[in-house]
Amino acid sequence: MSKKHVMNAGICCICTAVIFGLHFFVYGRMLLDNPVLVGATCAVFIASAAGRTGEEREPWFPPNHIVTRLCQLILCGILCTIPYILFTEPYSLDNWIFLPLWATLSIIELRYREQNSTAYAVTMAVALCVTGAFLLITHPITASQAQNIVEQAGYTDCVYYKVNPNNNTAYKDGRDSEALYFTAPEPADKSDCYAFSANKDGEKYGVLVSYFRGTIEVQEKQGV
Repeated sequence: MSKKHVMNAGICCICTAVIFGLHFFVYGRMLLDNPVLVGATCAVFIASAAGRTGEEREPWFPPNHIVTRLCQLILCGILCTIPYILFTEPYSLDNWIFLPLWATLSIIELRYREQNSTAYAVTMAVALCVTGAFLLITHPITASQAQNIVEQAGYTDCVYYKVNPNNNTAYKDGRDSEALYFTAPEPADKSDCYAFSANKDGEKYGVLVSYFRGTIEVQEKQGV
């Protein structure tokens, strides 16, 4: 592995570490909708930047073969759907990250037959910049800020829970752990909220704090 590949792979690793550090430790696993898919994509870029997939790649089929053209059509089709997805779900960081990643991957696969290590590293840096721009524009609150909002409302013993967007629950350590239950707002809105178990006046409450607005949305007694 050449120094160029080591440097480019290092850049990709740093960008990935920053994005996932923000996701897990700053924003309480709220930043990314699908961290597994984003992580898998970043891993592909790290491996490609390191040259682990081969410096020279021959196509499986000749350039004018129908299978090659079909693959190109699929790549372009997916790339063309990204702007529509961004328009319909503008507050999903995953979509904004995938735009430069998929665009670069499509260009490399459609135009070049060799690995472009620097292109992968630059694209990961752009994805990190996109993440920073997303945070500056949408300005979501962090998990610690959400907890401060709950405590300022008179609650104590705040414990963070992860909202399940598919139903009216939030879990501390996964679906087999202790759960909080809510009746409002709608489940789709819950996915944009931090959830806390907290005590007030001797009662246990489930509290939802809006991820983007920074306001308490739900204060609901538990066990009633």
